[in-house]
This record gives sequence, C-alpha cells and structure tokens, in this order.
Amino acid sequence: MASMSMIRSASISFGRQNLATVRSASTATVAAAKDKKPHQAPHGTHHVRAAHHVMCTSQTSTFHLKPEVRNVQFLQWCRQVMPKFMHSAQGKVLGVPGPRSLSFQNDKTQEYTAVHLWQSAEAVETHSQSAEHHELMRDFGAFGDADTIKQEVNPHTDVFYYASMEQSNLERYPIESLPWLLKPGSRQQLTKCLTENKKYLQWVHDAGVLCLVLKYNDAQDQCTSFAVFKDLLKWEAMYRDFDQKLMEWGVADLLAIPDLKEACAQFPAPHSNAWVYSE
Repeated sequence: MASMSMIRSASISFGRQNLATVRSASTATVAAAKDKKPHQAPHGTHHVRAAHHVMCTSQTSTFHLKPEVRNVQFLQWCRQVMPKFMHSAQGKVLGVPGPRSLSFQNDKTQEYTAVHLWQSAEAVETHSQSAEHHELMRDFGAFGDADTIKQEVNPHTDVFYYASMEQSNLERYPIESLPWLLKPGSRQQLTKCLTENKKYLQWVHDAGVLCLVLKYNDAQDQCTSFAVFKDLLKWEAMYRDFDQKLMEWGVADLLAIPDLKEACAQFPAPHSNAWVYSE
C-alpha cells in the first residue's frame, strides 16, 4: 500500500472544473436524499439502490494541537465556528446532503486531519483570501500549532453517497482512511463499480457505509479513501476476506497492489475520534 506521505507529496493544483456538471450532480443528489430509509435494502441485491456520485474539489488540512490545548476544548470551538465557516463560504461549498466536512484524529500520532468538500479549486482559493477566512484562522491560532499545519487542495475528488444523513454540527461517526495504488486510467471504471455494482452496493448497505470520498493525485494513479460508517459493530466481520470481495466486485483488476491479500490484512480500523459536519 502507498504511505500517507506519498499521497501528501502530490502537488497542489488549481485545475478548472466544469461547474455546470458539478451543480447538476449536486441537484440530483439533493433530490435523492428525500429517501429516508437508508440501510433497509431487501436481501436480494437487485433491490439495492445505486449510489449518487459527485465530482468536486477537496481541501485537506493536517495539524497538531498546542500541547496545552485539550481535545474537548478544540471540539467545543469547532462546533461554534463550523456554522460560521460554512455560512461565510455560501455558494462555494458543495451543496449536497451528507458530509461537507470530515475530521478525525490519529490516536497514535495525535495528528488531526480535516477534509472540506468544495465546488471547485477556484472557490477554495477565493475563500482562503477572504476576510472571514483570515478571522477564523486567527481564532484557530489559539488551539492549533501553526508550525505543524499542512494543506493540500485537490480538484480530483469523487464523493459517493450511499445513504442520506441528517443535518449535524460535527456528529461523531467512525471514519476509515486508506491509501490506494491504482492502474493508470482506472478512475472511470472504479467510479462505475462504486455506483452500479450490485454486490458491492449490497455490501455497503450491510456494512453501514454512509459516504465514501476518494481523493486522487494529479496522475490519478494514487488515491486516499475516506469512508464514513454508521457504527463500528460490523466492521471487522465485513472486512473478512476483503481481497476476495475486491476481486468479486472487479475492483482488484484496477489496483496496482502486488499482494492484495496481505495489504487487506493490514487495514487499520476506522478512527473513532472522528466527526462529520453535514447540512
């Protein structure tokens, strides 16, 4: 498996997006979210509803808190500031039901990762230069260690919505983060599988996956996946013999991983100190 450092070394680019396509996809997803019965698919896979796919730009930030700051203090501040942050970014964040922002803390390294979903890379750049953004960053300085902040803007991001989510201000959900090596030119095929393959979709509903974010590098031969789970009760069982599941779904043929069985055996459990902002 590729290391997270390989993913973070990808260059920051501000490629132009087709906003008409993005907004059209967003509108379709909003309409689909009116279905209020997630994870109630019958046993037959032919009844499992397809995923809803949106292309967007992701902004990923990693950082450490100052030594004297407790996690609970930082979370309290985040819950106060997130609505203000999203309000200041109206018209720029992705208007879809489900996560607009994901964040989690690595229990071993204590590093925080925050992933925001935007309509375009240009929107990220515009907002980062705004007075509202500078004010929020000044407030953040009381909590975060400025010397540890790293940021990446990635216009090659796919989001898959598998179940509608209630509006929430940093609701706690388990989030799994994994790096992947891909064969060049496989993104379109992978997207088709993640939205249409009935056996995969049945597994998604059984496992309680709510949302999946894939952040690609510029060459689109590496990606980091962020999967939001309903809970952790089924995770270990659902990932048993996962290499066989990947082959059954046709995903294994798209991966550039020599020993898939060993790679799957080393998957870390999802982060339990993780939160989702959704509106």
